[in-house]
Amino acid sequence: MTKARELAELIGVSGTSEQVLAGRKNLIINGAMQVAQRGTSFTCTNSTFITLDRYTVYEGAAGATTYTVTQDSDAPAGFSKSLKIVNSTAVSLTSGQYGALRYAIEGYDNVSTAMGTSSAKDVTLSFWVKSSLTGTFGVTLRASGGSSANYVSSYTINSANTWEYKTVTYPATSLGTWNSTNGTGSDIIWSLGTGSSFSNTAGYWNTGSNKFALTGETKINGTAGATFQITGVQLEVGSVATPFEHRSYGEELALCQRYYYAFPSSIHCDMKASGSTTGRAAANGFFPVIMRTAPSISFTDGAGNSSRVTYHGGNLGNGANHNHTVYYAYAEPHRFRIITDSYTGYDFYATNIKVDAEL
Repeated sequence: MTKARELAELIGVSGTSEQVLAGRKNLIINGAMQVAQRGTSFTCTNSTFITLDRYTVYEGAAGATTYTVTQDSDAPAGFSKSLKIVNSTAVSLTSGQYGALRYAIEGYDNVSTAMGTSSAKDVTLSFWVKSSLTGTFGVTLRASGGSSANYVSSYTINSANTWEYKTVTYPATSLGTWNSTNGTGSDIIWSLGTGSSFSNTAGYWNTGSNKFALTGETKINGTAGATFQITGVQLEVGSVATPFEHRSYGEELALCQRYYYAFPSSIHCDMKASGSTTGRAAANGFFPVIMRTAPSISFTDGAGNSSRVTYHGGNLGNGANHNHTVYYAYAEPHRFRIITDSYTGYDFYATNIKVDAEL
């Protein structure tokens, strides 16, 4: 018996998974729903909305319903936050309509699973869930090529409006395309109610079609006012669910900033040109962490005009000139750069600067 396993048994960790004592195990970022850089309340209608950091809600029912998504303080013991979804209208789904909550795993973080190779390992998903509805629900692990490999599994909510702990194990497979770089390596999808085109029976690796829901599942979007809450999400290598790996808020925030960063609203990122000049002026801003890829960038001037900057003419005492055009703005993984157009002034600034490299 190895020392790691012996210690695991002494502290009551069951199973054969020794990585619990060997460092980070949870492949999920923001599993405790603590980080909400984009905001704490969202209205999702007939589109794709990134809500709390790293979690995307899909509403593909042609605008037939709306999901209100919030960061909620209602959570099971040991947690302080959850992601809560409230459905507005009962929908009778057609075959191609769907509602879902998705978490995308970056390929670099997916490497340890070895999925898609002959060395593939089982992985286990665990989470806390609470819903106003009871019944059987679907949750799917899907390879980066959605139709290349997907495994629909089921879990049951037994009691309404009660926090319940669920675990699902996905068996190793050599099937599918599982990216191992900075794109999507795999994703986890909790169905909120999905039509037959994307539904499948549980318990096997499917290839050749994109399936991410359980046939006959309970549908959140089938009941007006239905709620769905989740927290404590963990995906780990092995066939045994181990206790949730809590990380500090600061560490979790830094991990999220690889995918999204919003400069604090109190910082306008003043960008000074060299005295009073005519022509173009440029300035850089730097991110706290290197982002996953070159992000998209958005910003406003001091009056809220999109993709514009504010400048002061001559000196700071001459007042603000809003709605000034920008010649070019772009971002690299470590910085952004804004170049003004036909610039005359002492300095210029942009505010509400946000960069997005989400999967």
